[in-house]
Amino acid sequence: MGQTKWRTLPSRRSYLKLFQSLVLAGHFYFSSGIIQVTKTVNDRAVLSCDYNISTDELTKVRIYWQKNNSDMVLSVVSGKMQVWPKYKNRTVANIISNPFIVILGLRPSDNGTYTCVIQKPERGAYRVGHLTSVMLSVTGQWNFLIYSKPANSSCLLRYTPIELGETFLQEGCISFYSLELSESLQ
Repeated sequence: MGQTKWRTLPSRRSYLKLFQSLVLAGHFYFSSGIIQVTKTVNDRAVLSCDYNISTDELTKVRIYWQKNNSDMVLSVVSGKMQVWPKYKNRTVANIISNPFIVILGLRPSDNGTYTCVIQKPERGAYRVGHLTSVMLSVTGQWNFLIYSKPANSSCLLRYTPIELGETFLQEGCISFYSLELSESLQ
């Protein structure tokens, strides 16, 4: 009944293996992590490739930005930039040093994962030299009025007939609503 059980401690080697595994897992997590950017509707988003390109490489590499691994946004091939129609007139890019794109006038439909692919020439073919993903979340709030007629007793804000240009509003009720865009609505 009064016996003491002795346990052997794990060897130093097993602690070292555990430490190495944790370091590798942490390195993999941080190097393959997706950068997250949250902006509001009509704002602008700067999405970085997170990669330094020398001026010598600029004419040799290919840079592609795509959304959700299917929709092309922008490409730079042989130093020439092409912007796809959905992003034309609202997307600009900087390809010197650390390439990035700026999407202006953000829309809810801009939500998604944007991937920067940099291809380098290697033995006569282009190979992926760098890959970065950026998760863009577009949020927003819109305020709007709802007009209902005829006015009823539960109406908080009543108005009388007024003239707005060529349009006449009859007596009625105005209700104020606020709509917040969140990921669940998208």
